[in-house]
Amino acid sequence: MGSVVPIPQESNVLEALVDPRAGHPTWLANRGGHSHRFQQLRPGSVTRMSHSLVCINDASRKGEVMGKVIEWFGPLSGILFVAAVVVGGAISAGVDSKPSDSASSVLAEFREGADDIRTGAFLTMLGIGFLLIFLGHLRTRFRDDGTGWAADGLLAGGVVLAGGVIVFTAVGLAGAEAGDNGHAEVAQGAIDFFWNGTLIFSPGLLAVGIAAAVVSFTYRTLPIWLGVFAVLVALGALAPWIGIFVFIAWVAAASIVELIRVSRPATAQHVPSPG
Repeated sequence: MGSVVPIPQESNVLEALVDPRAGHPTWLANRGGHSHRFQQLRPGSVTRMSHSLVCINDASRKGEVMGKVIEWFGPLSGILFVAAVVVGGAISAGVDSKPSDSASSVLAEFREGADDIRTGAFLTMLGIGFLLIFLGHLRTRFRDDGTGWAADGLLAGGVVLAGGVIVFTAVGLAGAEAGDNGHAEVAQGAIDFFWNGTLIFSPGLLAVGIAAAVVSFTYRTLPIWLGVFAVLVALGALAPWIGIFVFIAWVAAASIVELIRVSRPATAQHVPSPG
């Protein structure tokens, strides 16, 4: 077996394994919690060894910074999605009209809230972009843990949900434009859709809920309590006007869980030398 050569604390190199047969160390560096062999130095080459360590340290620092940014952005995108959607919804404040209301009152409401609807729609569209990134992050995590179809099911269900939100947002924008231009029939049609079109969310809620529950209960990639939460998301398919808000809350919870996971210090894995 090779012996371990200690390396100074401030170095990005974790340790060096010395093969007694070769007499030279193989330096190991930390990459996302895993140790990797990346440099083999000839015995007696002290100057060259020192220069190599400096170069290796510089490259390692840059790689670690970029790796951390990428690692954190996946979970953080879920929080950004929730923030954008919540703020966008608060600004647009929804539409209170009912299908039974007169066309003139519906048109007046869209006219008064047109600017807020557009601002809320812009933030919501930004949020959807962050949601897709977060779902991609979760899919990669789940596939790495061997969850099979559940990883793809969650991504597919999330994409369907994102598409539903985009459709609702587009209809709201059409209503705002109709309010500005006095198109009463278009405004009335938007209200009819808002009251009867929420079933568009049901397939995505069902797919996301089942996939996330399977990942939690079967593979334990996510905490059990998030699996219970996911069951509520799946049940939300029966009442999608409520289920969509349960899904947003689930994304917030899953994002926090993932942020806590990536914030924990990585544990280096010792790579034994042959011998």
